[in-house]
Amino acid sequence: MIVCDDRLREINLGTWEGRIIEEMAVECPEEFAQFASGKPDAVFADGENFAGLHQRFIEALEAVARKHSGKTVTIFSHGMALACALCAFNGVELNGRTYKQKNACLNVVDYENGKWQIMLQNYSPYYETDSLKYMI
Repeated sequence: MIVCDDRLREINLGTWEGRIIEEMAVECPEEFAQFASGKPDAVFADGENFAGLHQRFIEALEAVARKHSGKTVTIFSHGMALACALCAFNGVELNGRTYKQKNACLNVVDYENGKWQIMLQNYSPYYETDSLKYMI
């Protein structure tokens, strides 16, 4: 069964959506500096801040974990959303730039009694095996 949940989407970049990030660094240097800082309350491009992303994403993950307690669930999302979640999972201060996720990487997390435990973080066999290294 596939279930879509808008709360698991990537960060809303406001007026930057669909634009090349390198252009934003040149065109909007002050806003880009806020974005690059990863601070929870950084405001840029009339978009979403990292604190808002973190709150909606974690709420969605907890709802899924409670609904499917004791079961294995696969969730697909995006780099910054996952990076914010990893801050919570690792018990570190929220910063949208602390963790960089490889494309198509795996994070395996266990949720029990309201606590997250990371079993595997940022693993990608594409980056680990010689036979697939040229497929990147």
